[in-house]
Amino acid sequence: MSKYITAAAVILLYALPLFSQNTWVSQPSGYTENFKKVVFADSLYGWISCDSGMVIHTTNGGQSWTTQLRNPSDYINDIFFLNRLNGWLIVWRVTGGRMNSLVYSTTNGGGNWTAINYADSLTLLNSVYFISPQSGFIGTTYTSNKSILRSTNGGTNWFPANVDTNFAANFPVKTIRFMNANTGYAAGGILDVCGVIWKTTDGGNSWTSNSNGGEPNNSIGFPNQNTVVISGGDYEYGASVCYSGDSGASWHYYFTGYFGIGYSLSFRTETEGWIASGFSRLLLKSTDSGLSWTSTDTPDSTYIYSLVFPNQKTGWAVGDNGAILKYTASPIGISNTGSTLPASFLLGQNYPNPFNPVTKIKFSVPPSLSSPHGVGGDLVQLKVYDVRGREVQTLVNERLNAGTYEATFDGSSLNSGVYFYRLTTEGFSETRRMILLK
Repeated sequence: MSKYITAAAVILLYALPLFSQNTWVSQPSGYTENFKKVVFADSLYGWISCDSGMVIHTTNGGQSWTTQLRNPSDYINDIFFLNRLNGWLIVWRVTGGRMNSLVYSTTNGGGNWTAINYADSLTLLNSVYFISPQSGFIGTTYTSNKSILRSTNGGTNWFPANVDTNFAANFPVKTIRFMNANTGYAAGGILDVCGVIWKTTDGGNSWTSNSNGGEPNNSIGFPNQNTVVISGGDYEYGASVCYSGDSGASWHYYFTGYFGIGYSLSFRTETEGWIASGFSRLLLKSTDSGLSWTSTDTPDSTYIYSLVFPNQKTGWAVGDNGAILKYTASPIGISNTGSTLPASFLLGQNYPNPFNPVTKIKFSVPPSLSSPHGVGGDLVQLKVYDVRGREVQTLVNERLNAGTYEATFDGSSLNSGVYFYRLTTEGFSETRRMILLK
């Protein structure tokens, strides 16, 4: 009887996915403050702005967080990091019974911050974005001819950018983001009045505005080079989306049908995007580049206000009471659920090939000598390289049970061309070629 139980267990083990389904999982933070926004410079270096004027930081991909800055008299309205070293904060502070704005900057990853008071006390600053260590932009609250400010010296000095004179051109700007060095978008608006989208095609020298929909816009995402998706909404009608598939030439405005407000938007891949909707305790997901959305409950009914994907494999989301969520994309799943274990290693040709931008790679792993029943096998690596031999992405780096697997490779962030994928393990290595055509 025991041998039949063992055989059944082996079949079950390699018939199930190797990794759990893609999902958001709560992570311990060690903090109880309300987290406002999370940003990552890369897969390892990240920052979270919190209430009580606090910024916390990780250098190990979220395994641990440490406090970098804390000033309870400050309210941090926005945080942005261009890379591991250069970062900026937009801070509101009450002085002498009046609210004024400060711009914090760092050139050593938040180890030290320099605060500069914005001279115009009648203008409050909302959001910040830099396209280089010297060239950056700030979005403001409602103010005449100062909706978008520009700096050419790293944030030391700011002057108004050239913005058109449409009726909503000077409405509050809540977010700014550039698609490339020349083309950028800003978004904002006023509740129950209208949402506004600004666009520049000359690197931020001049901006044109366009009112769109009845509710403010909060966050901008670029699933590909032609598509712009902007989330927003209000307390009555729920989360809204502005969608353009022609680089902002035309816009489609719609409500997602879900309660909450689209506070933060980020795309993991060209097709998969997520929205944090705050007090609704929902995370919204799109699998068609932002044309439609479904919802999932947040773990522990947490209020989540900001999320970001530093790469296609990992996402981070933050919210009230020190909440941190991590999203880990399952790189592979087992495709063969039969009862026969593979007799040898096999690396199949990707399909489709050529592809744009997603393709699948099937491979087989036989029982190892140390685990003849197929459980607890050898370390297997599946990596993708460009024509110069530089590693593009690691799809698999795990000990695999015996079975047949299928890995998904998404080349949406790569240029068209020839790429190579290699399967290696103890005593085996094979390489095949694939072609990305966009």
